[in-house]
Amino acid sequence: MGEQKQNANNAELIEALKLDDDEKETKSRNSSSLKGKMRKILLIVVLLTVLLIIIIWLLSLTTGRKQSYKDIESTMKKAAEKYYSNHKSELPTNDKETSEVSVQKLINGNYMKEISSYKSGSGSCSGKVVVENNDDTYLYIAYLDCGEKYVTTELFREITKSENIVTEDSGVYYMNEEYVYRGENVNNFVKIDENLWRIVKVDKNNEVVLILDEPYVNVQNWDNRYNTARKMSYGYNDYKKSRLKEVNDAIYEASKKGDTSKYKKPLLSKNAIKYISGYDLCYGNRASNDTTNNNSIECYSKIENTKIGALTLSDFINASLDKDCKSSVSKSCQNYNYLITNKKTFWLVTGNTANTYEVYRVSQYGKLESIQASSFSSVRPVIHLNSKTMFSSGSGEKVNPYTIK
Repeated sequence: MGEQKQNANNAELIEALKLDDDEKETKSRNSSSLKGKMRKILLIVVLLTVLLIIIIWLLSLTTGRKQSYKDIESTMKKAAEKYYSNHKSELPTNDKETSEVSVQKLINGNYMKEISSYKSGSGSCSGKVVVENNDDTYLYIAYLDCGEKYVTTELFREITKSENIVTEDSGVYYMNEEYVYRGENVNNFVKIDENLWRIVKVDKNNEVVLILDEPYVNVQNWDNRYNTARKMSYGYNDYKKSRLKEVNDAIYEASKKGDTSKYKKPLLSKNAIKYISGYDLCYGNRASNDTTNNNSIECYSKIENTKIGALTLSDFINASLDKDCKSSVSKSCQNYNYLITNKKTFWLVTGNTANTYEVYRVSQYGKLESIQASSFSSVRPVIHLNSKTMFSSGSGEKVNPYTIK
């Protein structure tokens, strides 16, 4: 009996060992199968990754070839900046002085690729980048010429296109060898940064003259010095020594430095400052009944290289289409005149020759007034855009103003 029992136990043990071996073999097979699956999954992931990289590369090539002409101009400017960083001796050293580099030279120097690589179907394009020293800052201007397909256009050329020039009703008039906006409803809005400006005219130097659409400083006297002739602090009507000039100069300096300690927001960003051209500000005084409105009287006295100034009496008068608007005493100058704000009075740069303390301003309803310089009105800065300032987009309407590159 004992022997049979022992044999039974041995048989059970052998059977258990067999089962254990089978289980180990099964686990081994399962492990091998799992490793095989993992290798397949890993291979698929690698293949998908490679495929994704190829797709992204192909898309990047396609996207690059669909760049706009404006993007190409931006590429040209960046390439020129790199070029001049390696050739600093070629940069213009004097104010208003320029230098230029051709696109072909930039391509040959590996600063940029062929234009055809950026835009398919661009055809034969040529170009250059002009760099101008503007008050010790450098303005880079890209000129791209792709024939009938695209040509870089300056803002002044866009404004003075033949179809824009009129001889009646509101629009751009050619007068006094300048292109002058006249009338009440004119599409002469320009947006720079977040500010809206109005185009006054394109002057003889092809600079675009702008006045801020809204006052920048709401309350400011023209001048408040003690006037010995009047024996009161009525101020003097000499703009060169005026408080108004001090304010305009301070506005420019604050913008140049990005200083917000005095003004909540700079009038112009540091980038926009590059497009501001120093000009000869005409500040000569004139009689109230004088009808010479070509700025010849105002330009008897000038301040060179002015960055921010104010509007002359002639320029305000010329903006009106009323035939009876001829002098500062003409009440009709408030008619058909886009410069009227209906909100604030604002200072002109011109003084009255009648005495040493009277200056001209425009009332909130457009009436021209001659008043003592110590009075208070708002300040609407006037600037000149460099003739090389490039047109980007827009039609000049308030809802679609001109923009610059």
